[in-house]
Amino acid sequence: MSTCRMPRRPGVGLLALAALALTACSDAVDLGQTAWQAELSVGPEGLTGSVAAVSVGNRTEASIQLERAAPGERYDWRIHAGDCEAAGAIVGGAAVYPRLVAGQDGRAEAETVLSQTLGAGPYAARVLHVLPDGAEQPAACAPLERAR
Repeated sequence: MSTCRMPRRPGVGLLALAALALTACSDAVDLGQTAWQAELSVGPEGLTGSVAAVSVGNRTEASIQLERAAPGERYDWRIHAGDCEAAGAIVGGAAVYPRLVAGQDGRAEAETVLSQTLGAGPYAARVLHVLPDGAEQPAACAPLERAR
């Protein structure tokens, strides 16, 4: 019997890891994985990034990478049920998503594990700029699209 695990490599997105796992485990009949992705963009010179989520079994591993953020700026991120126009419940609750802090190169990344799978959707990836007083302001949102 073949056992396939998604390898962990710092700086490599979950969708890339899922593709590696699918290739490495080609003898397996069904990995039970569902992958989602979203590309974030705010204007031609603004914040960009990507969110990836892979549901396996009864959990979902999610990751985010941001680029072109102002160094030191803080961001919260979440996956919501619904879409960018009408966000529903936060999948897994807000506390499971680690805060992002942009480095000197304008990049930030984080990973989390949700104790549930993503169903049929729709879902949206939302990024919120954390202001100095702790208030949050919408920074970017994109629909999560099913990759597999």
